[in-house]
Amino acid sequence: MADNRLNLYLGLFQMNEDDSEDECETDQTDVAFIAALLSRDKRARIHGFTEEVIPAMQESEFRSHFRLSTRTFEYILNVIHDALLPKAPGGPFEAVSPMKQLLIFLWYLANQITIRELALKFGVSESTVHKAIRRVSECLTDQRQRFIRWPSSQRRRETSASFRDISGFDGIVGAIDGTHIRIMNLPGGDQDYINRKKFPSVQLQVVVDDELLITDTNVGWPGSAHDARVFRNSGIADRADHGLLFDEDQFLVGDSAYPLRPYLITVFKNYHNLTRQQKQFNKKLSSCRQVVERAIGLTKGRFRRLREVYCHQVKSICQLVTSACILHNMCILADDDVEIFVEEEEEVNEYHNMYHNHNSGVDLRNRLVESVH
Repeated sequence: MADNRLNLYLGLFQMNEDDSEDECETDQTDVAFIAALLSRDKRARIHGFTEEVIPAMQESEFRSHFRLSTRTFEYILNVIHDALLPKAPGGPFEAVSPMKQLLIFLWYLANQITIRELALKFGVSESTVHKAIRRVSECLTDQRQRFIRWPSSQRRRETSASFRDISGFDGIVGAIDGTHIRIMNLPGGDQDYINRKKFPSVQLQVVVDDELLITDTNVGWPGSAHDARVFRNSGIADRADHGLLFDEDQFLVGDSAYPLRPYLITVFKNYHNLTRQQKQFNKKLSSCRQVVERAIGLTKGRFRRLREVYCHQVKSICQLVTSACILHNMCILADDDVEIFVEEEEEVNEYHNMYHNHNSGVDLRNRLVESVH
C-alpha cells in the first residue's frame, strides 16, 4: 500500500518537474522526506509486555500497577473469560486474548494513562484498546445481578447484628451515600452536569453493608442534582416504598441530606442546638456510616480512573463506573487487601434535606435517641 502511494506521488511530481536546478534539489529533498513518511506501514509499538514483562512482575509490583492481586485477577478472568472470546471467527481483534483484554482494561481503570500510551505499552492499536475497554466493561456490567445484590433476609439479620455491636442500635442493614465522578466533557453540552464545586460530574449513589460490599448502585444523575432527589428517583427508594426490601424496623443510615423514612434514618443537622442525647445519637449513627465512606474511598483509590472519566456518552460513563463497583465487590469477596487503597473523599454538594420527613421515620429516630444513654 505504501509503495503504491509513493509511486502515485512520484508520478504526479514528475509531471510538474521544473528545469530549475535549485528547485530540483529542493524537490528531491521533499521526495526523500515524503518517501520516508509513506514507507511507514505501522506505528512503532512495544512487543512482549503482556507475554514477558507482566509474568515476570513480583506480586507487589503487579498489585501496584493493577491495584489487585494476581489471585483476584485470575478470579475475575475466570468469571468473564468466555464472554470475551470472539463472537465470530476472523477480524484483527480475534488475536487479542481474554486475558490481554482484561489486563488492558484493568491498567486503564487503575491508572490515568492515555489511550495512546496504553496502546503503545500493550503493543496494540488505539482502536483495539477502545474495543477492549468497551467489551470488558460490558461483560462486567452483565454480571451486575450476580455481584451487586440486595441482601437476603438472613444476611440482613447478620448485618444488623454487626452494626448493633458497633452502635448499639438494632435494625441497621446498610449505609447510603452519594459521590461525584468527575467527567471530562459535558454530555450534550448540558450545564446540569456542573456541580456546586464548578466541575462536571455524574452522581454515584451506593448502599454498603458491614463488610464494605456494595449492595445497590444508582449512577448517571447530573452533578447538580440533590442527593435526596437522586435517592427519591432511584430503584431502591421505589422498592422500599412498596415494602419489598426491609423487614420490620430495619433501615439504612444516611447523612442529613436525605429525608427521614421508615427505612432511612439520618443524623441530626447540627445548628449548635442539639441535646446531649442527640449529639450522642449522631456519633453512634456516624460510626455505622463510616462503611459507605470507606467503600467509596476504596473504590476511587483502587480504580484511579474514577478521578476523571474521559468518556463522552453517559451510557459509557455509567458502564465504566458500574464496572468499578462490581470489581470492588469481587475484590472484597476475594479477600483482597483493602486498607492501602482507601482515599479521602472530598465533599461536593453538602446539601440540606429538600423533602418532607416521613412521620414514621421521625418517630423511629426519636425512639433511637431515647435509647441512647
